[in-house]
Amino acid sequence: MDFGNLIHETLRQYALDVTMKDCMDGSVIARWLDAEVLRQWREQFGAQPLLSVEMQLESARQRLKAAGETLAQIRAEGWRTLYAEQNVREWGLHINGVTFSGKLDRVDQHVTSKALRVWDYKTGSDRKPADAHLAKADESTPPWQRMQDAAGKAKCWVDVQLP
Repeated sequence: MDFGNLIHETLRQYALDVTMKDCMDGSVIARWLDAEVLRQWREQFGAQPLLSVEMQLESARQRLKAAGETLAQIRAEGWRTLYAEQNVREWGLHINGVTFSGKLDRVDQHVTSKALRVWDYKTGSDRKPADAHLAKADESTPPWQRMQDAAGKAKCWVDVQLP
């Protein structure tokens, strides 16, 4: 979990950093992410961790370097971050009397269209979100849980993280 937490915290710091909020240069973003992940890593594991731990750092650095260009493109398209690692319980949302809770990795809003984009960072799995969050629906599936996938097949949410 330390690996995923490190990536999440680095991306949270990036999303909240006022000097980076309008940056559209992928190499600048990649350098910023690299410096931040190194700072956090050294703070947690020290200057000379085990080789296996150091290899995980290199993996994190490579992933964040690759993310730099994507993050720059997202900014160039007009998306700006509203929330990073947001605990939604604080919003006081209730669905049929049940308090909605959880944590959103990131929420962006488009500056012109005002559309929202919700992010769910994945660091430990190569499963597609549909595979992780949807299952085949049947007649016992409540209507609120049902949906159709892109092929028109009846599906149901098995993890309410995405909806």
